[in-house]
Amino acid sequence: MPRGRERQTPREAWFDSAGRVLASLSDRSAKGFNRLLVETRLSPTTLSSHLRGLADENKIVKDARTGLYRRTQGGDRWLEVPAIVQRILQSARTAGSVGPSEGGDIYASATSACAMPSPGPSGLATLADELPSLLAEILVEDRLRRGLITGLDSSHTPSVKRTGDVLRGLPRIFVLEVQWDRVADGLDAKSSQDLWHVVLRRNNARIQKRDRTAQTSLNP
Repeated sequence: MPRGRERQTPREAWFDSAGRVLASLSDRSAKGFNRLLVETRLSPTTLSSHLRGLADENKIVKDARTGLYRRTQGGDRWLEVPAIVQRILQSARTAGSVGPSEGGDIYASATSACAMPSPGPSGLATLADELPSLLAEILVEDRLRRGLITGLDSSHTPSVKRTGDVLRGLPRIFVLEVQWDRVADGLDAKSSQDLWHVVLRRNNARIQKRDRTAQTSLNP
């Protein structure tokens, strides 16, 4: 078992020690087993297990000639997760949340949204309205593609019970960090026009729906 820090569960200690291994490596700094043993302060058994697992997950690669390990882009992305969590904690005082959303379907009513800093309750409500069904479609299709859902008949959709069982197995919390300044720096004319085309179309549709609702209330 990895030697974790005080008050860590075995699972937390395992992820902490895996993070130490990744943090000791980079794509430019290759290191051998003995050096990693000193830097991570892990037992040889734990370090060996992490190196095998991280290599299987394509987070690190081992040079067959030198026996040295390097971190891959996959490892870089994995290390970014705790960094995002730290930024969430730092921004927590500016967080805005909404829940349930304004929509009436089963996806929206089960969803709460949070953004830092808050774009305002209406923007968060719209996110909570529209993203959950899209997430369900993408994640269920991914499970089907990877063979995790079997025995389907192409001429019949699965039962409500089976659909529910699949949905219960999906992740509940998603964290997305969008670096909007990088988006802005890389913006070109087409990207800008595409964004405004969608925004104005959605805005016009919302106005038309509001006007139809007002007209109906005036002429019951």
